[in-house]
This record gives sequence, C-alpha cells and structure tokens, in this order.
Amino acid sequence: MLCSILISNFNKSKYLEECLKSAVNQTYKNTEIIFSDNGSNDNSLKIAEKFRTVKTLVNTRLTNSPALNQIDVILKAFEKSSGDYIFFLDSDDFFELDKIEKIIQYKNSNNSQFIADIPELYFNENKTKHFKINSFFNSMRSWPIIFPTSSLSCSRKFFNNFKNLIYPDQYEKIEIDTRLNIYSFIDNKRKIFNKKAVTNYRQTNEGIMSNYKKFDHNWWQKRLQAHNYMNAIKRIKKINVSKNLDYYVTKLFTNF
Repeated sequence: MLCSILISNFNKSKYLEECLKSAVNQTYKNTEIIFSDNGSNDNSLKIAEKFRTVKTLVNTRLTNSPALNQIDVILKAFEKSSGDYIFFLDSDDFFELDKIEKIIQYKNSNNSQFIADIPELYFNENKTKHFKINSFFNSMRSWPIIFPTSSLSCSRKFFNNFKNLIYPDQYEKIEIDTRLNIYSFIDNKRKIFNKKAVTNYRQTNEGIMSNYKKFDHNWWQKRLQAHNYMNAIKRIKKINVSKNLDYYVTKLFTNF
C-alpha cells in the first residue's frame, strides 16, 4: 500500500529539517512525501531541496486567513499525491520513525478509514504533557476531540468525500484539523490509536493556534464558526441539528 505524507509549511524553517527527516526515514518504505509551501520567505525551500525524495510544491495563494491558506496548500498536495492512505504533517511537528508502520498495522486490523493518534505535546522545544482526550462536552458526545493535523490520517476515499464538504473559502478561523475531526465525528468513521505516541506535536508562538487565547473574543468567534461548520455538514447529510448548551453559551460570549 502506497502512503502519502502531505507536509504543509509556511516559514517554519526552524523546525523543518527535523520534520522532513522524520518523514524520509520512516521504517515503512512504500511512501511518497509531498512538501507544500505557502510562499515562505525564510529558507524553507532551501532546506526542502536537500531531500531528493521529497516532491516540493510552491503555492502563492495568500489570504488574510492562515487557516484557509493551510487548507489550500493541503488540497494542492493531495491533488499531486497517489497514496491509498494519507498522512498529514505540519512542518513544525515530527513523526516517530515507526509511525506509518504502526498506523498501517492498526488500520489493517480494523479497516479504519480515519485514524487519530494521541500525540506527545511540546511547547517550543520542551516536552510538556500528554494530549488530553477527555472533557465534559466530549463525554456528552456533543463535541469531537480536536486532534492536531499531524495526528490525523485517512484513506484516499475518505478524504475525497471530505473534500466535498470542506468549504475551502468559508469559516476563515477553522483549520483543516478541526474540519477533519468534525467530519469524521459526524460520519462516525474515526478510530483512535491510543498506544505508544507516534506523533510529536509542537505548540509554538508562530503557529495558527497562537492567535487564539482561550476564552478571549477571538477564541469564542472561532468556536462559533466550528459549530456553524458542524451544523452545515449535518444539514447536508440530513442529520437533525440540535443546538446544545455549548452552542448557546458560545453565541452569547461571541456577542459580547
């Protein structure tokens, strides 16, 4: 089975070599690596060029929304890919060298179409804590756990179906990881790989999420857009849209 690793990048040269090495040196060898750059003005492209097995794409569609820019570069990388199974990797994160081997073994054991693995968390260079997968709203099944982009993988068929409901020019605060998690939650296709961590996820000051401090106005606006995105998919799939307490609390704080 051919696996495609789609790497999205914008000015992450500080972390890029470690990221690319983790993709190139996987124990599972039947892979292709597509590095999709969103018009970086640092030395990201020079670093990528050192890896001869990595296919590099340069995209210059820049909007005021980092989330929409990221979606665009990933979609373009997917268009150039051929893999039966797709792995996403943000360029400030890195994989354990046996990640693809472990995930494909897990996929084959239960025919998973979408897999989220629990990552190790880093703040800049320091390992901080394990990723939490329990919360009140998660336990009530009113809201999906939002695993980061680099922890997500899926079949080509799943992503092709998801593309039809990605809304690439709408919900400018909602990144692709939130959209994928919501879509898989509604579709009830997600499996969670909860063994040894195979993804290393960095929370950096340069990341998209750094613009959202928990419970500030921007954070509430983003959360409302996520609710609206979820409800839009439910309507398309003819699933009852029941606006819960979380939705009304979010809307209240957004209006302040």
